[in-house]
Amino acid sequence: MLVASRSQKFFALALVVSALLGPHVAEAAGKKDKEATKLITTALDEDYLNLEFDKAEGNLKKALKTCGKDQCSPEVVGKIHVALATVHGVGQKKLDVAKADLVEALKADPNAKLIEGLNPPELEAKFKEAKAEAGGSGKGGEGGEGGEGGEGGEGGEGGEAGSKPQPAGDFDHTPLAEQAVNYPVPVFAEIPDELGAEKVIVRYKPYGGTKWETLQLEKMDGGFGGEIPCAAVTTTGELKYYIIGSEAGGTPVATAGSLKNPYKVKIKNKITGDKPSLPGKNPPKKCVIATDCPPGLPGCENVRGDKEEGRSCDATSECQQGLICLNGACTPGDDGTSTGGGTKPWNTKGAHHYISLAGQLDLAYISSAEDVCSKGSSATYVCTREGTDDQFFGTPGDVRGTNGISGGLALAGGRILAGYDYEFDFDVVGLGIGARIGYAFGGPNLSDAGPDADEGDDKKFPKGNSFLPFHGEGRVQLRFMNPSMQGGDFAPHAFIGFGGGQVNASVPVTVCNTTDPEADPGDDCPGETKVDAFQLTGLTFASFGGGATYMIVDNFGITADIKFMVLFPTVGFVIAPSIAPVVAF
Repeated sequence: MLVASRSQKFFALALVVSALLGPHVAEAAGKKDKEATKLITTALDEDYLNLEFDKAEGNLKKALKTCGKDQCSPEVVGKIHVALATVHGVGQKKLDVAKADLVEALKADPNAKLIEGLNPPELEAKFKEAKAEAGGSGKGGEGGEGGEGGEGGEGGEGGEAGSKPQPAGDFDHTPLAEQAVNYPVPVFAEIPDELGAEKVIVRYKPYGGTKWETLQLEKMDGGFGGEIPCAAVTTTGELKYYIIGSEAGGTPVATAGSLKNPYKVKIKNKITGDKPSLPGKNPPKKCVIATDCPPGLPGCENVRGDKEEGRSCDATSECQQGLICLNGACTPGDDGTSTGGGTKPWNTKGAHHYISLAGQLDLAYISSAEDVCSKGSSATYVCTREGTDDQFFGTPGDVRGTNGISGGLALAGGRILAGYDYEFDFDVVGLGIGARIGYAFGGPNLSDAGPDADEGDDKKFPKGNSFLPFHGEGRVQLRFMNPSMQGGDFAPHAFIGFGGGQVNASVPVTVCNTTDPEADPGDDCPGETKVDAFQLTGLTFASFGGGATYMIVDNFGITADIKFMVLFPTVGFVIAPSIAPVVAF
């Protein structure tokens, strides 16, 4: 009995739609339209819900009496008769009485329509008979178009739900509390087989909408599921919907939510927690945003809709690229206007420009080597007297434990880098293309001083070049999890790059300078001298690495990287951690 009661509640609610539907042109509206509509609402939303069918029928007939011969518009009179036909034919199974109601409806309004979702084959058959008898050519019997006319009325009723708690139903359904703007809303109805539901639809209305739309759910493991499409989630606000399960003939057998008390999902710029999805499915992808542009205007893209193959349509522009609207359905084909451009394959809203100012620390790997301060090593090492920028031009003696270094990591200074990236948001990942330019420090800035007279001729011992403080780098980056980042988002990334720059790390070295005039040949290390030996690497490099960004607010965050640099033609390897504030817009 519970199922029957719920079904009848649905009939009543849907009939309110038919009673209120349709645009009312001021000049054509009858004097008693408003009064008659109120009687219909009372009959269906109160009497019918309480299973007082005689009382409901009485109020509907009172509505007809109120209209009289010319006090109501033909549309309202026709809708009253359609409402009676639905009560008699679908609710009470009195099909002959329903046929008579439909004849009267078509006589009053030749464009009278049946109600979508309440047009089982037997009522469709009676409607066709009624059209033949009435001599009209009403369109309502074709695909249950009547539901469309009633959209406006439903919109008014749905608004009365106010701040009521989420409704219950004849089956388990857990609505989303929230969903991000421009993401479809997954809806899953756990309808048990014993209820006999063969067709399940969702009636939904977006925030600010004036009509209710219909989405048919697909059978899946454990129930029925689908996604309320992109057109309903293009702005923040409250999305409303309710669910109707029907048997094969179209008679509802179970509902969850209702017109007056629908489920509500908050559409927000940012949601907390994981992205919602249907059971066993991936979260829906972000909608491709199509900007309004008059067709044919020079410079306008060929914007297409999001309806898939087989979906109903009125125009080709509603269908996805590669589909045309043929016989009321999206069908594979070419309308001759496709140029291969269409909408951009990446999302164009959200943050795409990232500006940063990073501090980078250079840790260079120094290879083990001998004779680092000798003339033969001048291509890869330069030695300066300890704590100065004066190059060492002496001649190191061959003494064990001197003029050599042991391998390992050494601090090689750092650099300040200004960065810019532009990121293409492909929903799952963001592809960023950018550059870094900055100032490096830590290498030797060699003085102009040449060798002392006793140290040798600088033509024989080449003078080294000062450290190059410039850093320039281009890079390509992939950002995961949260492209087009907003406040509170955390996203890891990986990158590769190529550029120009130099990294020179130094280690302290002792040399025995045999050309030092004060050297004592009897010492273990004649002319002992302390120097800083710089390993020269660069002047170009390839880089790779990864990191993460956290956006503190929508337009400001912090990013941290670990970069690995391979320098050449003078080969070197550098580990370079960095941290930077980021401005995004």
